[in-house]
Amino acid sequence: MDRTVVGEKIEKNTGHRTGRMIAVTCLLAAGLALLLCVYQSGILFNCNVADMAADRFGTRRFGEFFVCFEVALLFCTAMGKEKLFRFRYPIAAVCFIVCVALEITGSSIGCFAGETEKNLLLGISRQIRSDEWAILTPMTWSQYMDPAGKFSYFNSVIGASSTDVFIEYGLPIYTPLMVFKPFLIGYLFLPVAKGMAFFWCGRLIALLMVSFEFGRLITKDNRLLSLVYSVMVAFSPCVQWWFAINGFVEMLIFSQLSIICLDRYLKDGDPWKRLIYTAVIGICAGGYALTMYPAWMIPLAYVLAGCIIWTFYVNYKQGTIKRIGRIDLLSIIFVAFLLTISALYVYDTSKETIATIANTVYPGHRTDTGGLSLPGDLFGFIPSIWYSVRVVADYAGVNGNVCECAFFVCLFPAGYIFFFHRLLKKKKDALCTIMVIISAFLLLYSLIGLSETAATVSLLKYSKSGRTLVIWGFANVILLIRLIALYSEERDVSESCKGKSRRPAARLISCAVMGGMAILGIWAAYGSNEGYYNKYMIIIEALLFIPLYCLLCDPRRHANTLFAILMISVCMISCALANPVRMGVDDITENANVQMIKQVVEKDPEAIWIVEGDEFPGANTPLLAGARTINCTNIYPNLKRWRKIDPEGAHEVCYNRYAAIIRVSRENNDTGNLKFILYNDLAYAVILTDEEMRSLGTKYILSKNELSGDSLKPVTTNGSYNVYEFR
Repeated sequence: MDRTVVGEKIEKNTGHRTGRMIAVTCLLAAGLALLLCVYQSGILFNCNVADMAADRFGTRRFGEFFVCFEVALLFCTAMGKEKLFRFRYPIAAVCFIVCVALEITGSSIGCFAGETEKNLLLGISRQIRSDEWAILTPMTWSQYMDPAGKFSYFNSVIGASSTDVFIEYGLPIYTPLMVFKPFLIGYLFLPVAKGMAFFWCGRLIALLMVSFEFGRLITKDNRLLSLVYSVMVAFSPCVQWWFAINGFVEMLIFSQLSIICLDRYLKDGDPWKRLIYTAVIGICAGGYALTMYPAWMIPLAYVLAGCIIWTFYVNYKQGTIKRIGRIDLLSIIFVAFLLTISALYVYDTSKETIATIANTVYPGHRTDTGGLSLPGDLFGFIPSIWYSVRVVADYAGVNGNVCECAFFVCLFPAGYIFFFHRLLKKKKDALCTIMVIISAFLLLYSLIGLSETAATVSLLKYSKSGRTLVIWGFANVILLIRLIALYSEERDVSESCKGKSRRPAARLISCAVMGGMAILGIWAAYGSNEGYYNKYMIIIEALLFIPLYCLLCDPRRHANTLFAILMISVCMISCALANPVRMGVDDITENANVQMIKQVVEKDPEAIWIVEGDEFPGANTPLLAGARTINCTNIYPNLKRWRKIDPEGAHEVCYNRYAAIIRVSRENNDTGNLKFILYNDLAYAVILTDEEMRSLGTKYILSKNELSGDSLKPVTTNGSYNVYEFR
C-alpha cells in the first residue's frame, strides 16, 4: 500500500481518537462542573432547595468550573495512566508550588470578617472549626510579631507571658527540631499567607502521596485500589473536619511513611539507602511523638505496631530481609542518639510546661475507661455525606458538633464479613488477622469499655471512646482494601487458570447480604440522627451505599472500577468542602479591628491587653495584630498570675486548665468572692475590678462597650470596638 495512503489513514485515526477524547472529556467535565455547582449551592444555602433554585443551583459559576475540569481531564488523558504514575512526584511538586504561590488554604479564618469575607473560592468558613481559625491560626500569626523575638520557643504574645508554643500546639519556631514538624517550615521563610498555604497544601498532598504508596504496599501494587485507599484516608470525614488541629494528619503521614521505609529497609541491602530509610523513620518517630495528642496517638500506635509486625513477618516469610551490616548498625545508633538528644533537649526546655499540663484539671487529670460510643456510631460514616451541606446543629436531638460525628468511610461490617468468609475457606492473611484483632480490641474499648486497670495498662485511658472509634475505622479501611486486593488477585489467577469466576447464584446471595448490611447501616444512622433526615436524604443514601456494598461482592474486573469510582465519589461528597478553599488572607489584614489594634501595638509593642465584655473568640483577635493578650485562649494556665487575685486558690479548679476565657467582665464595685465562673471543661469567665486588671499588668482594654471611669482614657475606636488605656 502506498505510504501516503497509510499516513493519511493514521492521521485520520489519530484525529478521530483526539476528537473522541475531547468529546468525552467535555461531557465528563460538564457533568463534574454541574455537580460542583449544585454542591456549592447546597453548602451556601444549607441544602434549602427553594433557595438553591433561586440561586439557579449555583450554575452561574458553571463556566469556570468546566474550564478547570476540562483542563485537568485533558492533561490526565494526554499523559495516560502510566506517565501519570511515573511522574506522580513531579506533578505533586508542581501542584504544591502553584498552590503556595496562589496562597491557597482551607482556613476558616474568614469568620473574623463575618459576612464581608472576600477571599473564598469554594465552600464557606466553618464556625465549628474554631480551634483552627480562632486559636491555632491567630497564635501562629503572633509568632511573626512577637516583641520577644520572631518564632521563639517561648511566645510572649499568647497569654501576655512566656508561653511554651513548641510542646503545646506546636507552632513554628527557629530550631533544628523543625525537622520533626516539616509542614511548619514554610512559615519560617515565607510571608504568613504563603506559610499557611505551605502548611495546608503540603499536608494534603503529602497525605495523598504517602497513603498511595502505603496502599501499594498492602494491595501488592494494585494501583487502582491504592488510589481508592489514598482518597479514603485523605478525604475521610474525620481527617477533613479535624484537618488543621491535633496533628492527626501528621500522625497518619508519619505512621504510614515509617512502614513504607521499614519495608524498603528490610528489602534493600544498600547501606547508604538504608541510612536514608533509617533517618526518615527517625524523623517520623520524633514527629509522631511531638504531635502530643494522646487521644489519637495511642490507639493509632496499636495499628502502627500491627503494621510493623506484619512487615517483619511478610519479609521474613518471603526471605527478603537483608543482613544488617556494620554501617547499618552505626546508622541506627546514630539516629537513635539524635532522637535521644532531641528528646532530652525538649524535655529540659519544656519540663515546667509538661509538669504544669500534667497537673491541670483538664486535660492533665482527664482519664477514660471507654464504653461511651453507641452502636449507631459504627455506621456514622453514612450520614457524613450531608455534613458539609446541611448544618447538623440546626436540628434538635442531633449531636451538634459535626467534628465529633466524623469517621472513616470504612463500609463496616464488610471487612469482618469477608475476613470470616475467607477464614471458613481456610484462606489466611497475616495483615487481615492483625487488623481484625486490633480493631476488635479498639471496638471493645469504645463500645463496652475496659476496667480501670486494663485501661491504664493499655494506655487507652488517655484516649476517649470517640477518638478510639475513629482509629478503629482506620484499621477497618486497611482491612477492607487488603481484602479487596486479595480477592482481585485470586480472580486474576482463577480467570487465567480456569476461565470462570463465581457462579451467578452465589454472587446474588452475596449481594443480598451486603445490600442488607447497607440498609441496616442507613437505618442505624437514621436512628442516631432522628430529626436530621428527610425521605430524600434516605433515598440518596440508599442509591449510593447499597450499590457500593454490593459491588464488593462482584469479582469481575469492571466491578472493581465501578467500586473505585463510587467510593471516591462518596468520599469527596462527604467532606471535599468541609474546609473552604481560600486564596489569600485579605479578610484579616484589611479587618478594621485588626488594623486598629495593630496601630496601637506598633507604638507600644510591650504593652499588655485585656479584652473586656466580648465572647470567645473575640479575645483572640488581638493576637492577629501581635498584641500581648491576657485572656486569649490559655493553652495551659498561668497559675502565678491568677493567684494575684485568688491568693487562697479557692477558684483554682476553674482556671487550672486549658481553656478559652470566654468573657472578662469589668466591675468597679465589690463583687464578693465570685471571680471565676466555670462553663465547661474548656471555658470559664472572669470578673475583675480595675485595680485587679492593673495588678495583672494590663495597660490597654479592648471592649465593645463604652467604658467610663477616672482610671481609663479613650485611645481609639472604629465604631464597633473601643480601645482604652489605664491612666
